[in-house]
Amino acid sequence: MRKFSEIIELIRNHKKLKSESQVAELFGFTRGGLSSHKQRNSYPFTELIGFCEREKISIDWLFLGNDDAQDQIENLKAGLRYFEKRVLELTERLRECDPDFAEKEPDPAEYFPKGHKKLKK
Repeated sequence: MRKFSEIIELIRNHKKLKSESQVAELFGFTRGGLSSHKQRNSYPFTELIGFCEREKISIDWLFLGNDDAQDQIENLKAGLRYFEKRVLELTERLRECDPDFAEKEPDPAEYFPKGHKKLKK
């Protein structure tokens, strides 16, 4: 788990604040109150969770450094690459099995939105 001082620095950078006094103000603390939390490494959980909800950032990322969202995006991309590969393989097999398939073959634009780009591997 990150130290409270690290979390304060992340928040300061995220909000593009110039000082810790501005961070304290963001949470309704005095500068001394924020310093006290830092010295004791105590976490004002209610305020931090509220901040995450308002800013739409992951609590896991703020406290632990985990970026589950990025992992989920990579998993989705991998799934889409697999799907795209399977569609191409099955289309080729259909062409081999049915000589008239090319005449029946639908336009790929029907399946993919305009501007579709193949995913990079």
